[in-house]
Formats: sequence, C-alpha cells, structure tokens
Amino acid sequence: MRARKKRNNTVLLSVFVLLLAAVFFVAGFYSGRSSAPEGTAAERLCTVAYYIDGELYRSEQVSAGSVPQGVGYPLLDGQRVLAWLDGNGREARVEDLKVYSDLRYTAVTAPLLAAQPGYFPHTEEVFRPDAPLSRAEAAEILCVLLGHPEEEMEPEEAPALRDVDENAGAFRSVCYLVSRGLMDAPNGMFSPEESFSEEGFAALLSPFFRRDDIAAAVGRVAGVGADTVSRAEAAVTLNALLGLDEEERELYLPDVQPGYWAERDVLLAAQGGGKRRDEGFCNIDGYLYAIQSDGYALKNGYIGSLFFDQNGRYTSGSQELDGYVADAIREYTDPGMEREEMLRAMYLHVRDDFTYLRRNYYQVSDIGWAMKEALTMYSTGRGNCYCYAAAFWAAARGLGYDATVVSGTIGSERSPHGWVIISMDGEHYVFDVEIEMAYHRDGQTHIDVYKIEHRAAIGQWLYVEAYAYNQSVPREEEMGFALR
Repeated sequence: MRARKKRNNTVLLSVFVLLLAAVFFVAGFYSGRSSAPEGTAAERLCTVAYYIDGELYRSEQVSAGSVPQGVGYPLLDGQRVLAWLDGNGREARVEDLKVYSDLRYTAVTAPLLAAQPGYFPHTEEVFRPDAPLSRAEAAEILCVLLGHPEEEMEPEEAPALRDVDENAGAFRSVCYLVSRGLMDAPNGMFSPEESFSEEGFAALLSPFFRRDDIAAAVGRVAGVGADTVSRAEAAVTLNALLGLDEEERELYLPDVQPGYWAERDVLLAAQGGGKRRDEGFCNIDGYLYAIQSDGYALKNGYIGSLFFDQNGRYTSGSQELDGYVADAIREYTDPGMEREEMLRAMYLHVRDDFTYLRRNYYQVSDIGWAMKEALTMYSTGRGNCYCYAAAFWAAARGLGYDATVVSGTIGSERSPHGWVIISMDGEHYVFDVEIEMAYHRDGQTHIDVYKIEHRAAIGQWLYVEAYAYNQSVPREEEMGFALR
C-alpha cells in the first residue's frame, strides 16, 4: 500500500515537472520570436498616409506600436487644415495614437482667411469699441477676410432675406455667407442687428479655425465685459486667430483713447482713422460726439442733459430714435455746415417733410412724451404739434443743442400745443415747427417761428407754458391762431 502511494506521488511530480518545462519552452519560444531579427511585430513597419482633397499630402513609416510624428495642421494655398479624420470618419489626434497597421487620414479643410491689418469695417472715423458686434457687421468682416467673394456672386444666387435691406452695406456679404451655409437665416430672417454670445461667436468662427485655437482666442476676452461680444473683443479674438499680434499701426480714432484695454488690437483691426478732431461737438456719420481737449470723445458722461455713452456717442436712450435722427442728419445736412446751419436744415426738414395728422394731446405741463412722439413722427411720417415738436427736439439734441419740449397752450383760445425751447448764448428761444408748417401750408409763407426770442414769442403768440389746464382737448387741423 505504501509502495503504491509512493509510486503515485512520483508520477504526479513527474507530470508537474513536465508541465513546468512546457511553460518555460513556450515562453522562451515567443520571447525568441520577439527578438528575431526580421519579420517580427516589434520591427514591423506601418504606413500612415495623409490625404488632402483626395490627393496624398505626405506619408510616414512607423514601427508597429509607436506613435506617428504627424503633419500637424498645415496652412496651404488658400486653405487650412482644421482636423484629420480616420477611416471611420471620426476626428483623430494623430500624434496621440499608437499605430498597429497601415492607416489613412483625410483632412477637413477650410478657406484660409487673409491675415491682413485693417480688415474690420467701421463707420467713418470711429470704431465704437464697446458696442456689441452685430451679425451684419460680422458678415462684412468675414467677407473682407475671405477676399470679398460676395462681389462675384450672381444676383440669382442671393437668398430671399426678409429683414435685410437690399441697399444695406452688408447685404451682399450676408447673402454670400447665408447661401454658402456659413451663417444661418431661418425662414428668411437673418436678424442683422442681433449680437453674439461668446459661444455664438465661437460657432461663427468654427468653419474657419480649429476648435482649440478658437477656445484659446476667445479665452483672451472671456469675462472682460457683458455677455455679448463687443467689437473690441471681436478684434482681439480675430487678431489672435489671424496671427496679427506683431504689427503696430498708428491711427487716430476719437473713440479709442490711449490706454484703452484693447487699443492696440483695435488700431490693428481698424480699416483707417481720420484727422485729429478739435475740441467741441461734432457729428460723425450723423451721430453726435463731444471731443475733449485731448482730442478724444467724452464717454459715460453728461454735457448739460445730453448723455454720451460708453462709445462716446450721444444717445437719447432709444437706439431706434438715435438711428432715425442720424439718418436724417446725414441726409439733410452737410459736413461743411456750421452747427447752427445744420439746426436750421433740420428745422426745415421737419417742417416740410412730414404730414399733419391729428393724434394724442397732452395736459399742460405734461412731460415724458417727447421720445414717444418723436418715434411716432420718424417712423410714420405723420403727427400733430407734439410730434413735430418732438421730432425737432430729437434732431436738435442730436446736433448738440440741449433742447427742451414744452406742453402748454397757444393763442387767445389757449389751444393745447407743444413746441421747443433752446438756450443759446444765455438767451432762451422758441422754435415752433408745426405752427410755421400750418401757416406755410395755408400760403402765409412770411410766418417764421424759428428762433424767436422767448419773451417776444410769449407776447406775440400768447404761449402759456405752465397753465393749470385740466381738459386735454384735441385741436382741429384747420383751427386758426390768434396773433397780437
């Protein structure tokens, strides 16, 4: 019994030794294969090929299990590589992947934007650095950087856009980008004045630059200001993406003071500047600026009751009204006019180019109606005495006159009425556009109610500026006026 048990143990030991020897043999065999001089996995070479527009751009030989050198994201003639796609159409970071077989990568390309200073369109001599960048402005910028391809677009290629005027400066740029799918216009609505969030601006740039580069460039201005991307922030971002960090430009823009946080980027991006402005009020492209002694515009401050915003531009508080007034000043005045000549031109415009229409009347000494009625007049072209007064009030303030509208009565009948008072050289003057319009309409063209000395106007026309009049009675269009 003991002998048989001993024999069994010997057999088991022999089997164990044989199995152990087999394991070492197999391990040695594969170890030997890995160090074999030829045809082994460690030294097997793989080909990595890079294709652009269907043609081989470059290839490299890589040992299996190694990381390829890659070719980066080259800039080519007229285009840049944004990404590399693998055989499954997925984006790959080639330089981070180990290779075990032959591979082919295909480039995603985009138009190469021209890296040139002065690509940022702006109005006349100002940049408005802190104003939000609008979609229409962005379209103009992109087309400048693309080399103005919109100029070659045939009229039949233009998409139907319901909210972009065909006469607008950005119209062709907007049409080109929308027709190429580079900007959207759902249901024909482009929203030209809409601004961008940082994410929205990054999305706009994504067809032209790599995501990592965009994120880094946008990160330079993230959190600088409001949620919307300003024109200055757009310039900083685009300069970084275009590689325009080195060039210096000497330009004078009255709304970009020395020391402004993005001064260098704005001057680099701006298309051009103007001659240095003298101290005082000036209208640039129809908008009012107050130039200080250093040659730069007053910002975020008042002169009298005229407020100048963060871009140095006077504002009534209504962007819509400011736009109407600026359009009218551009059309009916000339840059060579003296300021009072411009005031007279705007008075005549309001007198002659609008139509009387019976509308709301106000209590004597009522306030707060001027902006509403000015918008009514400029948007419809029709209105009553309050509308006429408000339209001229808005225009006068847009020229730098601290004008006031008055709600009172006129004439011996004490008819409810509105007019304008402006102080000049220490004197108060009455301007009554609607009264003059009414008399001229009736053939009495000798009547002149432009700049009447205040006391004389009260005596002649019986103006009452603060009469306790509780009933607001509409004055008929044909009602006459009692003169003394």
